Amino acid sequence: MRTEVRQHAESALPRAADGYLTVFLSLCLPILLSVFLTTIDGARRNAVRMQAELITDTAVNAVLSEFHRELYEQYDLFFIDPSYGTDGGSPADTGERLRMYMEKNVMGSGLDLFGQRKDLLGLSVAGASVGAVRGAADGAGIALRQQVYAYTAAEPLGAAAAGFLAKWDVFEGIGPDVTEWERRREENERELSDMLEEARDRADEQAQELEAQGTAAEPVEVEDPTEEANAFRLRPALLQILGTTDGVSQASVNTGSLLSHRSLFQGSAPVPDTSHGYPEADALVLDEYIMEKCGNWRENEKKNHLKYQAEYILFGEDTDEGNLEEMGRRLLLIRNAVNCACIFTDSGKIAQADALAAGLSFILLLPEIRPVLKNALLFAWAYFESVQDVRCLFDGGRVPLVKTPDTWKTSLSSILKLSLPGSSGKGSGASYEDHLRLLLYAENRATKSLRLMDIMESDIRDTNGNASFRMDICFDTFSLETQVASGYGYEYAVRRCVTYN
Repeated sequence: MRTEVRQHAESALPRAADGYLTVFLSLCLPILLSVFLTTIDGARRNAVRMQAELITDTAVNAVLSEFHRELYEQYDLFFIDPSYGTDGGSPADTGERLRMYMEKNVMGSGLDLFGQRKDLLGLSVAGASVGAVRGAADGAGIALRQQVYAYTAAEPLGAAAAGFLAKWDVFEGIGPDVTEWERRREENERELSDMLEEARDRADEQAQELEAQGTAAEPVEVEDPTEEANAFRLRPALLQILGTTDGVSQASVNTGSLLSHRSLFQGSAPVPDTSHGYPEADALVLDEYIMEKCGNWRENEKKNHLKYQAEYILFGEDTDEGNLEEMGRRLLLIRNAVNCACIFTDSGKIAQADALAAGLSFILLLPEIRPVLKNALLFAWAYFESVQDVRCLFDGGRVPLVKTPDTWKTSLSSILKLSLPGSSGKGSGASYEDHLRLLLYAENRATKSLRLMDIMESDIRDTNGNASFRMDICFDTFSLETQVASGYGYEYAVRRCVTYN
């Protein structure tokens, strides 16, 4: 009996162990299942986040690739035009394109369950918007100048910059002399005019006295020997230099519609997450970019709206002729200061002028006007030399920044004959383009940047599909926010601030 009980107990042990294992597995299974499901959920969340960032980055690259083609082809600049060829446009329109590109990227392959496309993430675009932007005209063209620096950084100016700065040191010294010599000339002209007027009054009084005595008096003509030379100075500059405006471009532009003359769109200048870090182009770099990309009197083969674009950037007139007239007038003033400084220290030319003044004052019976007339002749001679210099520059020649007796071209007789020798278009020294660079360097950088964008607008508006192009609404940096939602209840937001690198 005891033996049977013991055998029965021993046979029951494996069955009890099987029960314990079943309970153990039952207790472990929920824990394992929760760990497994948590892992799956975490993987899905991370996948949603990764996909949201990839979809956003892909869409951002697509938006950045839509830079304005004409702006790039003509000026090597990367800016997004949110008008996309329409009459309007704002950053919100770029936000819509960002959303469109994102939606195209979430429409991927998946399982076809009950007639619906379904994948393990179930992604959709919940939102996409562009926030702050850095417009091309912000800060009077900061973005423009940074891109100009990036464009020119591959070709440093080096020796060319050193040569230019050497010219600038000389040119800068001429500046104060321009107004000073003009003041001295006007003062001398008034003094001569007053003396001649007094002489006329005396002649009239003498004639009246003779008539009162019953003696017929010969009329005395007291004329200014420099009158015709002064009248020549008052002609339009282009007529003095070219003789005619027949070969001058008659192109014009409505400046009121251009960037520097209207109220501008202003961004809020966001800072990109990974900035290229380019500084703004300094005056020298910006000027070289202008000379390369813009036309001028000497180089205007490009079929642009205005031909003399560098001159427009300097003077801002609404016609090519107006800008060239201002350029000619400015050059005449500068060269006149150079030539006055030369002639009033040249003893040989002073002696020639004094001899002529002595003869003229003797003919006029006015010996007292001799020293004043001598100075008037020197001023007129210097001005005629200046006209000859500018004619040479307009013809593609060169003139010295500092004139010496050896480089003087005109004779004193040219004042009386009102004739100048023909220009050979040669010579040594500074060219027309060099003078343009010097004048640009002296101009305010903000003014140059805004007028440069005027030129860009007028050029691009002449191209197909860009009649309403506005430079100020274009931008190269923008912040964005996107939301990507999952069909499993997740949503992930991506925030970026991007630019061209």
